Amino acid sequence: MEIDDAFLLKLAEIESDVNDYAVGDRKIGVALGRYQIRRNAWNDACKRNNVDWKFNRKNAFNNVVAKVVVKWHLEWLAENIKANGFQVTPLRLYMCYNMGLAKSKKLNFDPPNTKQIIRAKKIFNEPKIQSRPTTKFNTEYSLYDRNIC
Repeated sequence: MEIDDAFLLKLAEIESDVNDYAVGDRKIGVALGRYQIRRNAWNDACKRNNVDWKFNRKNAFNNVVAKVVVKWHLEWLAENIKANGFQVTPLRLYMCYNMGLAKSKKLNFDPPNTKQIIRAKKIFNEPKIQSRPTTKFNTEYSLYDRNIC
């Protein structure tokens, strides 16, 4: 699955209705910008790519910068989905983006019927997916996983 501009636009539609200046999580700023990226995901993506872009409103509201960081994060999530023996689909990738990799693993990459996942299914126009893995689970965790509740 390619993480292209069409996928990123759908992600922005799900997360913020493509609002470049969205501030999520009850307006306290835990998730920012059109992609509603969180500080831990931002910082981990930048660290993995040796870039020192601070997580703040200026950068998260800058669609050029945010798009790059979000794409790095999504590529890392896709690698982890594959490493756990699952096919990368838009819905699985969104599930990991929205819920975090650790929680997605616990759910066996089977998207639950939460409000956001139901909305994502409609936007991605994706039917229910098979949850059986093709290989054993990868138990390595990133900095991102350790910071998710």
